[in-house]
Parts: sequence; C-alpha cells; structure tokens
Amino acid sequence: MVILIQGFFFQQNFELMVSQASHEGASGPFLMVSENLINYMYAGIIFPGQKEVLTGYVQDHFGLASLSDIQRSEEKLCFTKRYQNPARSDTIRYTFNKRDGESWIGLYEGRETGTGVTRCFLREMSDDFVSVEPLITLLDRKVAWSWPV
Repeated sequence: MVILIQGFFFQQNFELMVSQASHEGASGPFLMVSENLINYMYAGIIFPGQKEVLTGYVQDHFGLASLSDIQRSEEKLCFTKRYQNPARSDTIRYTFNKRDGESWIGLYEGRETGTGVTRCFLREMSDDFVSVEPLITLLDRKVAWSWPV
C-alpha cells in the first residue's frame, strides 16, 4: 500500500523594495520592507521501505525532499523532511491531525523555517498505482514509451 500526499504550506515572506513614492512630506527613494504570507504546494508519496518502515518523498517549490521518521495513525501523521539539494541541509518536522473531514491540518517547524501552518490530503492506493505494467495493460499497449519516428 502506498499513500499519496498533496497539500500546501504557508510561509512568511519578507521583501526589500525601493519605493519612489513620497512619504510624510519627504520624497523617495525609500527602502521598504514588505511582509506577506505565501502558500506553496507539495505532492509526494509515502511507502513501506526496508523492514516495513515508512519512507517517502515530496516535491515542492524548493525541490525534492526525502521523508523520514514517519509515524502514522488513524488521526495523526508526523514526518521529517530534508531537501535533497545540498544547499538546503536543514530538517523540517511536520505534524498533522485529521480534523477537517478528509483533510489533515497541522504545523511544520524547522530551525531555518520557523513554525508555520500546513494542510494536506492523504490517499491510500494499491502498489499497482505506481507501477507501469498495470497501466500498460489497461491502455492495451506493449510499451509505456516510444520515440517519435
């Protein structure tokens, strides 16, 4: 059994901008700091690895990340995310609770990211879903891919 995961995390963002507008009687340029909240979508898969320990991967705006220390129950999901990009060596801990119908809501926390909110959907699928052979059969094909002639 594999678990597909898709969700959003929300992160605080600061931008340094140059403004030409006048401010309280003074004329620009001014350096301004703008603060906003940005949402990023992620998607991935959780599956049993060696000795049936859950493992997985997610992909988001910042790249591919491996999942470890995965703990799952009927009402709770936790995992640690570490990006595969060598420039990002920090770890981020996610903790979700099933509270809103089919969606899971929670928090993430990391030394580099701070604490933020996140929401996801989980969908259990058979192992065939991530295997090419059943798909080839369903499509009545002999191969999954062929080059143009």
